[in-house]
Amino acid sequence: MNLSLERRYADAEKEYSKALQTAPDHPMALSNLWDVLQLLGRYDEAVAMLRRNFAGDQGAQDALTRGLGEGGYRAGLRRLAMYLGPRPPSSTFTWFSVAALYALAGERDSTFAWLERAYQAHDGNLPYLDQPDFDAVRDDPRFRDLCRRMNLTTCAQGEHGGLDGHDRP
Repeated sequence: MNLSLERRYADAEKEYSKALQTAPDHPMALSNLWDVLQLLGRYDEAVAMLRRNFAGDQGAQDALTRGLGEGGYRAGLRRLAMYLGPRPPSSTFTWFSVAALYALAGERDSTFAWLERAYQAHDGNLPYLDQPDFDAVRDDPRFRDLCRRMNLTTCAQGEHGGLDGHDRP
């Protein structure tokens, strides 16, 4: 995860791929490799990794397929978030993950609704708000407020604001 936070995506890809050679179905390695691939702009590979991560969940597969057909990558992420949101968190996703999907889909208000829900539930992933998935909402006062409430000073200052040259569709 540190390599991703440091925006060293190619190095992170190598490490997550290596981890998946040892444990091919490890949910965190699958999720993190998906994230790196989409940050690198390799959306077809990212979609394949999402499908692999949710291999046992036909509803997630269907939501992703429907969204991709409706409007491409961002719409696929939005549909996946809409499907996952009402379900209880699991080893494959948390409410923080739902917020990240909405952020990547460009849905600011939904992002903050799910971040707040994650905050109220004490989601253990919240200290990772510095991750690049939230770069598009980092300038929002609600983001800075959440970082402040969590005492994440570098996050609140927007230390990593920007897409680092990787445009998202």
